Amino acid sequence: MVKESLNGRQPTAIKEVTDKYGSLARIGPNELVTDDPEVLRKMMGVRSAYTRGPWYDAMRFDPTKDNLFSMRDEVAHTKLRGKMTAGYSGKENESMESTVEVQIARLVDLIESRYISSDLVYNPMDFAQKGQYFTLDVISALAFGDPFGYLEEDDDVFNYIKITSSFIPIIFKALRGKS
Repeated sequence: MVKESLNGRQPTAIKEVTDKYGSLARIGPNELVTDDPEVLRKMMGVRSAYTRGPWYDAMRFDPTKDNLFSMRDEVAHTKLRGKMTAGYSGKENESMESTVEVQIARLVDLIESRYISSDLVYNPMDFAQKGQYFTLDVISALAFGDPFGYLEEDDDVFNYIKITSSFIPIIFKALRGKS
């Protein structure tokens, strides 16, 4: 699957495997793949019999240290997750829901004001881009109290998306062993 991923074919390869062998298929001695959300929920669930594979090591920000996403030791993972629960409960940020709702309203306003088509005018919209703007405004509003203004400006106001996107070819070259 690494080869298929590097060649940009991983989704197609997974579909081919699950079409041929069923919704839960073995792709290596200790690796499974599924296209069934219910199976995935069981695999990723608390106290699941399934374990995380070596590819989770790629989630490390520092190659020498695990984080919540890369940790494969179930006991250590459960302990760390327990420490982080409060941060995801919403209790520490009572305005979380309303903050997200405000950004949803801004996204809807943006669509209604700039991207509604008619019989005479066609206004296409790249929803993936607007989704990035929405996400960045939600994160900045939650973290700093105010959104950075991606939705308001309908633009990559600080070139964050442009800058992070420019690293993707570098990452793929590094993964392929090219410099």
